[in-house]
Amino acid sequence: MIKGTRVKVKDQDIIGTVIKHDVGNKYLILDDDDSWTDNESEATLIFHKDELEIIGFVDPRGYEVNNNDNL
Repeated sequence: MIKGTRVKVKDQDIIGTVIKHDVGNKYLILDDDDSWTDNESEATLIFHKDELEIIGFVDPRGYEVNNNDNL
């Protein structure tokens, strides 16, 4: 997975964007729903690659691409 990959956490209602590779097969994602954070923290979470399902990509120009036909 690369930075900007849009993912859904399997069996959970968490959707976000990969912001960096962590250690091993883990990835740091930015959760779309930041309601669970305080106003000073980013809504970042770490998940193992096997827990994530790719749902789209963010184009480097900022456009979201949600076509999974080529995955």
